[in-house]
Amino acid sequence: MLQVLEISETTLRRWMREEDFPPARRLGGRAIGWMAPEVQAWLDTRPMATPEDGDD
Repeated sequence: MLQVLEISETTLRRWMREEDFPPARRLGGRAIGWMAPEVQAWLDTRPMATPEDGDD
């Protein structure tokens, strides 16, 4: 998930804690993962950045 979203583990953990990120699912053993449609639906609710957002 980190590579797909291009985020750090810290960011993912913060999103899970603060941003109502979809829950991880147990895939077996110690492996977990996320359902792609759930993550996409969550991403669709996020505001989009604009070029002006980065200007200070």
